[in-house]
Amino acid sequence: MSSSPRDLAPALAREFSSVAASLLGATPASAPADIAGEPRWVVRLAVSGVATGSIFLALGDDDARRLAKGVMGLDTDPPDAAVADTVLELTGQAASALGQSPEGTGLTFGAEAATPGDLPVAPRAGFSVDFGEWSGVLLVAGEARVPDEADDARAAASAPGVASESAAPMPVVPMTSAPRNLDVILDIDLPIAVRFGETELTLQALTRLGPGSIIDLERSPDDPVDVLISGKVVARGEVVVVVGNYGVRITEVVSTADRIRSMGA
Repeated sequence: MSSSPRDLAPALAREFSSVAASLLGATPASAPADIAGEPRWVVRLAVSGVATGSIFLALGDDDARRLAKGVMGLDTDPPDAAVADTVLELTGQAASALGQSPEGTGLTFGAEAATPGDLPVAPRAGFSVDFGEWSGVLLVAGEARVPDEADDARAAASAPGVASESAAPMPVVPMTSAPRNLDVILDIDLPIAVRFGETELTLQALTRLGPGSIIDLERSPDDPVDVLISGKVVARGEVVVVVGNYGVRITEVVSTADRIRSMGA
């Protein structure tokens, strides 16, 4: 009996669309599309658990740059490093969401940095994604297969002490997936603070403060402000006015793993 594939491509495209749309304040939409164009930005997701394999998500250069530009709220084209970070972050969040979906039950994912280059395998599916002012085509390649008895026998033969040392696995950077019982805490309110700047004052200067005093925060008005949860920086952004109220447009976020660690601090 041969191992059966688990097709995660539509679900991954759906979750990627949902994550990106939430950052752009738009309604997500994804649908199968013809495979066209040459991908440039490729992220590999290593799949483990009840199924194993590799899934590659790819975007064309123009699509990736427009997406990064919209997510970061930039007026000019972002540099390669910003494009890579954006594609990797969105894919990592999509993979975490996929792990909580029915299609991803029993699976965990590890992601490699987004890199310019060709897909190592032929694309299996294309998906058009459309939200707000951004639209593009995602290419998904690779697959995850449910192991069968033959696979189990091969795995046993390659166990430590038996396997050849030359067959080293490809290292991946683990993406922090949300635990299976995350739903029970999703409604917990977390205090968010915005830090415009900070400085130090002597006790003598502090005692002299009064109405009209000015404190130099040693920060340019054009510098991004820090967004903190539990005293930990989780994002940075620029101050905006929304319907007469102050707000912050996020321009940079820390990694998913760092954000989760900050919330647990």
